[in-house]
Amino acid sequence: METKALSDFITNHSVFQPTIDGFWYYLNNWKLDDQHDYESAWENIDLESIKVVVKKVSLTINYRYDVAIEYVQAYASISNEDEEVAVYHPLFSLEGEDYDDVLSFTVFE
Repeated sequence: METKALSDFITNHSVFQPTIDGFWYYLNNWKLDDQHDYESAWENIDLESIKVVVKKVSLTINYRYDVAIEYVQAYASISNEDEEVAVYHPLFSLEGEDYDDVLSFTVFE
């Protein structure tokens, strides 16, 4: 995929807003599915003050058993008081459909 094609994909599928919305959806589902785990993870963070900012979108090709798996991946920085505390990665099929997502935490010191 050329840079122009990726830029068109981002525009045509409005990648930024679904990424931000997807984070909040992920967070709300986590709270419903495992409230104890959710509260442990976010106990020192004021959820009202966190900011979600999409910083990167890229085409990714992973290989599993020599089979290419292609998708578009967004990178959203999750910040609290101007410090990144987590990263949310939604994955989109090349047709623009939700494929998967993952939330990873920055190591707390």
